[in-house]
Amino acid sequence: MSATIYPATTSEYVPRLCIGLARQFRSAVHAENEQMAEFLIHATKPIRARLDRKPSLRPDHFELLRQAWDSMPQKYRLANEATGNHKHFRFNEARLFPADVVKETWSEQGVAIQLNVLNWRSGELQHHVQPLVLVSLHALGRWFERSGSNDADRLLLDLKPLIYADQKAKRVPCGSGTWIAELVTADRDGTSDHVLRIKTFIEL
Repeated sequence: MSATIYPATTSEYVPRLCIGLARQFRSAVHAENEQMAEFLIHATKPIRARLDRKPSLRPDHFELLRQAWDSMPQKYRLANEATGNHKHFRFNEARLFPADVVKETWSEQGVAIQLNVLNWRSGELQHHVQPLVLVSLHALGRWFERSGSNDADRLLLDLKPLIYADQKAKRVPCGSGTWIAELVTADRDGTSDHVLRIKTFIEL
């Protein structure tokens, strides 16, 4: 259900209520992320045990993995695709993860849209994550303020266009308004990725 929660302002400070809602949203993303990680480890454990003995999969193994992938927590899964067979497959999804937006002199919590990939090729099962978009807590707070909504499902719909945004985009339209973006370098586990950082949100 959607409702007006706070009158939009032109202040540089996001209303505390809206930042609180942004933090709640991030916490919910974090909780599902923890469930997803545990689920994926549990679901792939018997397959990994077989691969330790023999680097091949039967069709029923592929079906087991596909069903497990499709059964993962889905609230914050923004897109999903599964292709291939027991000889070679690639499962990938765009999913929200908790993240920290770090600059030279400050840092801020937020969420990231990341590509979560499970890949089977040449006798090796691989899982990796690639960040696509960073959304600051400030931007989420502005969304709650300026969209006039406290509906997390509506926010998820407005986040989906970011998956397909050009990395050079400065503005990314969505149903409730426009995300304001910049290209930044994100450091993760010793590697660097170019990702969009969403700075704020403006209404229609």
